[in-house]
Amino acid sequence: MKKSIMKISAGALAVLMACAVMGCSQPGGGESASSGTNPGDVVKSGITINGTTLAKTSEVAIVPAGKTGVVDMEDDSSWNTYVAESATLYFKGVFIKDRKVTLSPFVMSQYEVTQELYEAVLKTDAGCNAIPSSFSSNPAEGETQGLRPVEFVNWYDAVYFCNALTKLTMTEADCVYTITNITRNVANKYIISATVTQDLTKKGYRLPTEAEWEYAARGGNPQAEAWKNAFGKVNTKDGAMIYDGENYLNEDDNLATVGWYKGNSGSKTHEVGLKDKNSLNLYDMAGNVWEWCWDWYAYDVATGEVADPCGVALGNDRVRRGGSYRNDAYRCAGSYRGYDNSISRYNYLGFRVCRSIR
Repeated sequence: MKKSIMKISAGALAVLMACAVMGCSQPGGGESASSGTNPGDVVKSGITINGTTLAKTSEVAIVPAGKTGVVDMEDDSSWNTYVAESATLYFKGVFIKDRKVTLSPFVMSQYEVTQELYEAVLKTDAGCNAIPSSFSSNPAEGETQGLRPVEFVNWYDAVYFCNALTKLTMTEADCVYTITNITRNVANKYIISATVTQDLTKKGYRLPTEAEWEYAARGGNPQAEAWKNAFGKVNTKDGAMIYDGENYLNEDDNLATVGWYKGNSGSKTHEVGLKDKNSLNLYDMAGNVWEWCWDWYAYDVATGEVADPCGVALGNDRVRRGGSYRNDAYRCAGSYRGYDNSISRYNYLGFRVCRSIR
């Protein structure tokens, strides 16, 4: 389901544009200067659950610069120096040649959803497993267990979490997703089937669309040279290609500065936010855990003009992006596209949340 482009209020736009320029989240316990009457209008410096503001739950407003609430992107930036022209669309992302993408403003969490946040939101829901993670102990030295990313969460459970978080921090009426016909695994309580629709005019928490995720991962400025970098803030060391048509990039020192991957992770997840942030102040957009997106996966990316694309209408798998602690370097590139079935649960697969701003 696609949404129409809607006008943003002057006050909300002013706050968002300021954040877009400064790459900031709002100070003061989640209150902004133009917060409006709905909590969904506030860009939070931290999510508060039952009176406790949880660590590493801040948000960043992302407003494409130069437009009133939208950005028009028409470029060939995915046909760039780190991917061979002969490479498949696995490597080229969703901002491809002959495609013009318009995106509306949105808010994205600075960090992947942590184990601590996931548990705090779902611990009183008897139908859920609020502690699903496989990496449930033995964090790396000096790291906090609860601040490792949640994983072993399938796509259905991720959207269910988004609604639960919305109900706790806003109202049920703000929920983006309508989830019906839920069937759960009896032993482990994860959702194995459900009917899910979304309404992007709502202010609640949701998964990013694939286009939003990639736009954020690549730094938010298609005109900047960094947009073509393999790993967002940084390119590959010495400009090496992640795929030259025959060979894949397996290790890269530059990637190690912004993310946890096979070459530096020690085969485990790590506390979120310990690596360098990108130009939008987002952490772990490369590596640590793969991140679910809303979209059904389709190998062919539609060309032409698209506004706030949400993927194809139906498919067999959902998109995941960003690579993980167990992957070679090339899979952690900002344009690399992965996918899994909606019920897939792995110890390298998590998510982050975002929200629409009106």
